[in-house]
Amino acid sequence: MNSPFSNIWFSALATVITAWVCYVNIDQLDDHWAAVIYLMALALNTLCLLRSRRGASTDVTDQRDNQNLTRQVE
Repeated sequence: MNSPFSNIWFSALATVITAWVCYVNIDQLDDHWAAVIYLMALALNTLCLLRSRRGASTDVTDQRDNQNLTRQVE
């Protein structure tokens, strides 16, 4: 799983960029657009975190399966 969305650093970067954009443009944005940007960032970060956790647990499960298969073959 080499998707950039599975990387927790991508999630952190998305958070920093979104926070910076909101901080710089907060005076120019009305409340509606600030809320939309915040919710989009929250959704993106949630997606990244869920995919990274699912990928990590899948990797561990695959390693266990491979070890079990190796033991059965021996």
